[in-house]
Amino acid sequence: MTIIPHDYIEANTTPLIQVLLFSFILIVFITIISTLIISQTVTRPVAILSRVVKQFHISGDKKELGALAVLTDKDPGKRDELADLAADFSEMQERLDTSFSQILDLSVQKEKMKYQLLQSKINPHFLYNMLESIKAAQMSGHIPIANQMISTLALFYRKLLRASDDLITIKEELDIAELYLGIEKLCRGKQLSWHTDYEDGIENFMICKFTLQPIIENCLAHGSTPSAAPLHISITISYGEDSVIMAIRDNGIGMAPSQLEKIRSRITSVPWENTQHYGLRNVHERLNLYSAGKARISIGSIEYPLAGHGTVVTVEFPQIFMEI
Repeated sequence: MTIIPHDYIEANTTPLIQVLLFSFILIVFITIISTLIISQTVTRPVAILSRVVKQFHISGDKKELGALAVLTDKDPGKRDELADLAADFSEMQERLDTSFSQILDLSVQKEKMKYQLLQSKINPHFLYNMLESIKAAQMSGHIPIANQMISTLALFYRKLLRASDDLITIKEELDIAELYLGIEKLCRGKQLSWHTDYEDGIENFMICKFTLQPIIENCLAHGSTPSAAPLHISITISYGEDSVIMAIRDNGIGMAPSQLEKIRSRITSVPWENTQHYGLRNVHERLNLYSAGKARISIGSIEYPLAGHGTVVTVEFPQIFMEI
């Protein structure tokens, strides 16, 4: 039996314990560091994907998707599940953008076709009334007047067709209105007069073609004054707050409150009643197609023989600048 002194055991055991303790601490430290590194490797892509999706949801800015490049720039064969998910999300947004653009284009085309349909309907409506007036002049023996009306009507359509765009300047629209009133004056003579007044520079803003004519036609058709008193029409155009305000006023017989309320409701009624107040409703629809529903038409009238009788139609629409 070998006797080992106690001092010798203590002297050699202590370093061994220290080595074991140091090794244990080192292993724990390495384990923690490795765990953090592995955890960071796993959680960082999750955090990036989560943050990008959240920010994109809030702002809708596609620039936020650029942060996914650290995940999606890898070769497809080297991507993990999270990288594939990020790539799928980016691709989904691209497809949504493409689909949205296609839907928007189709919507714009639909609205433009709807506008052109409305425009195509009001032109024959106007021409029919003009031909009836010419026919009446011929039947009453006023052949020179009828011939002059035909010449002025040809000039009117030449002016109208020259402005081929859906939108024309207010100055061009006033010229068309003047030609129309000139045709009507050939029949009415001194029984019709008018004047126009507009603020400086406003004539350069854009307006839907054939906005004034249907309103003026209503003034002539429904505003004839008793005792053959002359009918006067005034057209004033002024600036509103980011809008253009047109007021077409006559000194005609006006309307009863019940009739006025009926017209107001029919202008914006759904479904559209095509047979009555077609001109005003057509103007209302076309203006709102180009102004995203921000245009409006209001009508005020006082029935004859009350003081201040007559009718005023006010049209307000957003300012649209002329394209240079």
